[in-house]
Formats: sequence, C-alpha cells, structure tokens
Amino acid sequence: MNCHACQHQISSEASFCPSCGKPQGAWVPNPNLPKKMGDRDKAWVIIAGLTATPIAILIVMVIAAGVRSKFKPPGLAAGTELEIIGRPIAADRGVYDALRGGTAMTDFKTGRQKFRVEPGAAGRVIEQNGEAVHFEVVSGKMKGRDGWLSRDGVRLPPTEAESAKDVKFGLTLLERRKLYAEVERNAKLAVREADRRVPDAINRTSRVGIPAVQKKWSLVLNEILKENSRRLYSKYSNLTKKQIGLIISEGSGNSWPEPEVPKP
Repeated sequence: MNCHACQHQISSEASFCPSCGKPQGAWVPNPNLPKKMGDRDKAWVIIAGLTATPIAILIVMVIAAGVRSKFKPPGLAAGTELEIIGRPIAADRGVYDALRGGTAMTDFKTGRQKFRVEPGAAGRVIEQNGEAVHFEVVSGKMKGRDGWLSRDGVRLPPTEAESAKDVKFGLTLLERRKLYAEVERNAKLAVREADRRVPDAINRTSRVGIPAVQKKWSLVLNEILKENSRRLYSKYSNLTKKQIGLIISEGSGNSWPEPEVPKP
C-alpha cells in the first residue's frame, strides 16, 4: 500500500509512514458530509426517471430546496473563532468569485492569489457575505494572512456539550481529537529528530540524494516511530491498536487540528 500523504510504498501493517512520518490507517469518511447516494444523488435519479414535464420540474425544485436547507450551515458573526478545512484559500474576493464561477485553480498563482494552511488551522471571522466567509488565519505558518472560503470550508470548534454527545471507544470527540493531536505532534518531532541524527539526508520526499543516506534516515525514523507507537499504546492501554488506528483515520479524514511544533 502507499502512504496517503506522500504516496511512498509502505507496509500494510505500518502505523506510520517511515518516509514522511504521517500516521496511517483505514480512512473513515466524514459523517457530516452527504453519502455517495445522498439526497443530491436521489434528486438526479428522479430527474432521470421523469420526463421533462412541469410536474417533474416542480418536484426537482422542491427536492433541491430541501437539500439546500438541510446542509446550509449557520451564519458567522465577525470575531467568531473557527477551524479552516477548505483549500485552497482565495487571497481576495475577486479570486474567490472566479473560483466559484468555475475558473480553474491552476489559473491563479500559489502564494499571491491562493494559499493553503495546515488542516484545521484556527481562524477568526472578519465578515460573512452570503456564502463567502472572509477570515484571518490565527495559527500556523500563514498566521496573520486573510483569505476567503465558502461557508462549508470553515467550521465552528466543537463545544464541550457537542463533544459529550459524540463518544466512540469510550472517548468523547474532544478526547479523540487530543489523542490525534498527540500522534501528529509526535510524528513531527520524530521527523525532526531523524533530521538531527542524519543531517545529510536531503530531499527525502523526492528521493533525491545519496540512496544510502536516505535509507539510513528512513531506518532511523522508523525506529523512532516504533518507540512512539509503543508509548502511545501503553498510555491508551484501554484501546486496541485497531481503535487507535480508526481514531487517527477519523482525524485525518475530518481535518482535525494539528498541533504547532515550535522550531528548536
């Protein structure tokens, strides 16, 4: 199998990728998104099964209105704290409107006209105009920049009450997010430690450089990750390895926030 992050070939039993340090596991779909055969798809099935009569058109319009109202998230007031899950982020309203209008993302320059942030990076609402949300990034490498996304590209952090209602494997949502953040932090620190121990391993993700050095770096990282896994399993001994893997996959699939790791 391949790593879901860097696409390097890894063992099907690997908990972490030895190349990039990302946690692995079976992907868990976002439960908040429509399923493949959701209401939108059912609407098109009905369209295909009906002739283009006024009654058919009316039925489709009613279904479409119901779908829009069902999935429409609440508006956001200025100053609201949020989590950024959409990408890429438009650097200004003009780019946002063009992207929403169907202009290809490749027509805009990365950095100046569009940019990305870490999954679940924190943001603060500046304004919401219709479906367009203007916000400031307040964490991560892009901290201080402002950008635009549609309303479904951002979300409100879960409250304690919401977390308590979402329990899996005996852990609330916030507890599972904490476990996921711990795994991500350890993975980043593991990569940093492998870099320190094997400083000559350059361009590891593109496999450019001296193969022997690259192999040594991967072996060192793999040993660090194995030790991290042993500690994690010991700390969460009430969970099985499969359950921990599912929580990691849930976090990755739902863009849970990744912790910032200060530079040494």
